[in-house]
This record gives sequence, structure tokens and C-alpha cells, in this order.
Amino acid sequence: MRSACRRPGNRVNIIVCVKQIPDPETPAASFKVDEAAKKVLPAQGIAPVVNPFDPQATEAALRLKDSGLRKFAEWQRTWALQRREDAGVPVGVIPVPPKYTTADFRKQSFWSARGKLDVPKERFIAYPGAGRETDRTPLLGWAGWDHAQQSLALATIIQQRQAEGADDATLIPLVAGMAELQPWVEQWHSAIDPVFGVSPAEFCAEQLRLHSLELRVTRDDLAAWRPTPTTRGRRPRA
Repeated sequence: MRSACRRPGNRVNIIVCVKQIPDPETPAASFKVDEAAKKVLPAQGIAPVVNPFDPQATEAALRLKDSGLRKFAEWQRTWALQRREDAGVPVGVIPVPPKYTTADFRKQSFWSARGKLDVPKERFIAYPGAGRETDRTPLLGWAGWDHAQQSLALATIIQQRQAEGADDATLIPLVAGMAELQPWVEQWHSAIDPVFGVSPAEFCAEQLRLHSLELRVTRDDLAAWRPTPTTRGRRPRA
């Protein structure tokens, strides 16, 4: 696993050893049983993967289906109203958003890790498709980072991929992740950081603004981003 997080003027590289397991989506017929040793032999030619219950995707569109994203939007509106009320603005009755179900998540492992309130309980943050073109190692972040650190990690990844000439399709979901985090960064990290002398919220907001300008996308464009559906080819007819 590779992981990096940057604060203004500072960079830390972290290496964490993560155990890999046989791919859970491997067909059962690919495994063989050693009767003498009484053990299952791993499937040949299929690389191991990180336990799918450990990492979660960096943004909602990568872990939720359309039904879940509609509920996610309702949760976002509720949190926005709550922030206004906390700031002393009368907002009236704040609606209670709907709970999630297993059908709202793209994978069973996502539902198992997040549950009906989509509460983060994972160990790592996954950045699918955001690694170097020449390195297929999964790019993961530490789930213990606060919202500002998560946003700064995304800004660092974006900068690295831009330097390598990554296309918009690679960069836009990363910027969308920053946009999704920004309300929380502004809520909890608006004060000046005594170590770096800047407000993490203002720094992340400026990074988000610049990247959005470079990619010619609006906040609405970022919120509407969806991953490209995966297709499976059909077997040709005999």
C-alpha cells in the first residue's frame, strides 16, 4: 500500500503493511483441494487483493448506487441546515434523512462497513484509479485522517497525477472528493493552524477552486459525477 498526506509546506510519506487475501470474487471452481494436506490451494493466475472490508472509496458516488446517492443528498441538506442553525440562523424544523439499506450500496462489503447511517468504520480510504499509470499498487489513505488531512491528501494526489499528464477522467473524481469534504473542513478546521500559519479550510477551498477552474467544472458538475459503469461481454453464440 502507498499513502501520502500533505499539509501546507509539509509532506509525510507513510508505508503500512497490509495483508492481502484471495480475491473474494474468484469463482469457486478456480480453487483446488489438497486432500492429503487437507487444505484449499489458492487459485492460479489470480492476484490477491486487499481485504474488501478494510478500505472504503473516497467519495459517495463510488460506494453508493443512485438510490443511496439520493439519500446522501438528503443527508447533505440536513447537515447544511444543522450548520446554519448552529451559527444562530433560524431554519425551522430540520428533517430527519432516511436510513440506508443494503440495496443502496454498490457492494455488500460497503454496506457491512458503513451500515444504515453510512458511518465510517473502515481502516483505509481507497482511491481507485488514482495511482500512477505504471504502478498498479492500490492507492490507500489512512481512515484516521481528519477531514482536512483527507482533503490535503487528495490535493497531493491531484498534483502528482497532473505532473504525470493524467487526463480529466482521472482528475475529476479526485476533485469531486475534495468538494464532498469541504463542508466538513470548513466546519471543523476554519481556524488558523498554529504550525503552518494558514487556515486549512481556506487552503483547501483555494485548492478546490483552482482545480475546478483547471478542469472547467462547477460544484454541480462535481456533485453529479458518477463512475463509468462496468460492462461484461457476452459469450458469442455458437
